[in-house]
Amino acid sequence: MRSPQGMVFAICHEVGNLLAAIRLHGELLDPDSGRKVAELSARSGSLISLVRPLLEEASHEPMALDPAGLLAGLRAGLDDPDDPRLEIVADPGLPPVRADGEALYHLLLCEVFAAFEQLGSGERLRFAAELRGGKVVFELTGGAPVADPGPDDRLAGRALCLVLADTLLGRDGADVRVEAVDGRQRVAFSLPLA
Repeated sequence: MRSPQGMVFAICHEVGNLLAAIRLHGELLDPDSGRKVAELSARSGSLISLVRPLLEEASHEPMALDPAGLLAGLRAGLDDPDDPRLEIVADPGLPPVRADGEALYHLLLCEVFAAFEQLGSGERLRFAAELRGGKVVFELTGGAPVADPGPDDRLAGRALCLVLADTLLGRDGADVRVEAVDGRQRVAFSLPLA
């Protein structure tokens, strides 16, 4: 397992890269620049928001979270709540899950933003929430598969999101599973019920 300090350094490096990309997009001022600048800024904010739960394990307080509220918050966290690149589907009446709400929210946003970068032209990211095997599973499908990072590989993009999710959600008994299905990446966060 990687150390929290090493992951913080990876977060800081990744945020530095994202902020440099924001500057470049702002300088180029192409038609999609405004959307891209907002997306990169939101992604940077979500990564930075994960520093506290990563380093202050003593302040970690899992709570009961309503999956429907979490999904509504996720959509609201996007620059465009009706972003055509994202389809959200959820079983009705999902029971509350037990997790650190701030960490889970930002981990999901990080994964969505990182997955957006891997989408092919016209492809959509599918985000599904369902009850499976006594847990609520949040499953994101879409984008090109990303190889699992080796212990000496630099963490960035989706690989960084996944290592953070495994570390932070694992504290509450959640599982993170990644697989390639038909040339697309599927990431499943299985959360225990409250």
